[in-house]
Amino acid sequence: MKQTRILVADDDPLAVNALSSLLNNAEDMTVVATAFDGQQALDRLDTVDVDLVLADIHMPKLDGVALLSEILAKDDPPVFISITALASEKSALKVIEMGGSGYILKSQPPEMIIASLREAMNGGVVVAPHAMNWIAQRLATSSSVNSSLKASVDEAAEQKHLSDSESEVLILLCRGLGNQEIADRLFYSESMIKKHVSQLMKSFGVHSRLELVVSVLNRQWK
Repeated sequence: MKQTRILVADDDPLAVNALSSLLNNAEDMTVVATAFDGQQALDRLDTVDVDLVLADIHMPKLDGVALLSEILAKDDPPVFISITALASEKSALKVIEMGGSGYILKSQPPEMIIASLREAMNGGVVVAPHAMNWIAQRLATSSSVNSSLKASVDEAAEQKHLSDSESEVLILLCRGLGNQEIADRLFYSESMIKKHVSQLMKSFGVHSRLELVVSVLNRQWK
């Protein structure tokens, strides 16, 4: 089994030890490097072959956002996930907009942290559950896409041969609405909306609602 090579970066040694222990216990993961500030993490990448960087968002010298910026400037950059004890919607949005693959919390159950890393390695975008709808809504209004939301959805709908009802659900999903809100707007049952969302994720080859929104807004569908 191919193992994901991980760099763990956090200015708290206890957090580094705890995360390293957790990840090393996963059969498909191995921690190959650790760092205690952002600059040290960046230096490690020059000497160690890494598939994924799991970094605290608040670190000295280079914080998580600055570290991500430096990593993205590299050829063939590793997957980047930020992890934090205190969630900040602003920093979460920044990480996702910049091209990070995730924003998760240290307080999430260990199995969810492991699952998040696996999903990111499979091309997914992962975010702490409570922040997902907020980020989707903000992405719809602050995304760097050059045209309107409707134009992005229309193009996606044409490429993916979506039905009219699927397109309607998709545009409301991209505006950050939840299933019940979409159902109320479109006069559908919530179960029907769930079926549409599941089918949309399947059509776009994504693993989460947020990844679907990011894919459509940035026109990154497969």
